[in-house]
Amino acid sequence: MKTTLNLVFVIALSLLANSVFSAGNLKLNVFQLDEGRALVNVSSLTNSTFSLSLTDDQGNTVYYQENEGLGQNFSKIFNLSELDNGNYRLKVTCNDLSSERSIQKSNNYFVIGDEKTTIRPYFGLNKNILMYSYLNYDKEKVTFRLYKDDTEIFDKKLGTIFSIQQALDLSKLNQGDYEAVLNAGDKQFLYNIEIK
Repeated sequence: MKTTLNLVFVIALSLLANSVFSAGNLKLNVFQLDEGRALVNVSSLTNSTFSLSLTDDQGNTVYYQENEGLGQNFSKIFNLSELDNGNYRLKVTCNDLSSERSIQKSNNYFVIGDEKTTIRPYFGLNKNILMYSYLNYDKEKVTFRLYKDDTEIFDKKLGTIFSIQQALDLSKLNQGDYEAVLNAGDKQFLYNIEIK
């Protein structure tokens, strides 16, 4: 059992390391050109398809485009002066990796926020051992919860550390469907589990 658990952790660590290296593969840069225009540049070291979206603070999509995996770089000049005053989120997503920047507009004045990178956590289940890992780039408060039929049965505060790796023995649980939930700041990641 210990050998199997160690093997599973080695696999999880290699997947985590792969995610760490891929985090440098996606970059979202925004350069203000003048009062009303900004150059948006997305660079990727792969030819993977990525999507670029601009949403307002109500979640309404103002702009959306996919690149179809035709190239590693994408550049577009946006006329931000056409936007209403308010808060916006510019986000690029490629596979399990996303990068975003906030944009605050007040008249023709813009504040472009720092880039925030997110990689979806790894979840795996082997012989009723649930393993999960998460790279907490933004050092947000992270919690893990386990639910059965919308009832919380386990709760753990994981803190604000960068690299989170945990294992949870589920062998004592009754058969059925469970849901693992990892929260990091305002981001929520779900993983469905079936115990047989």
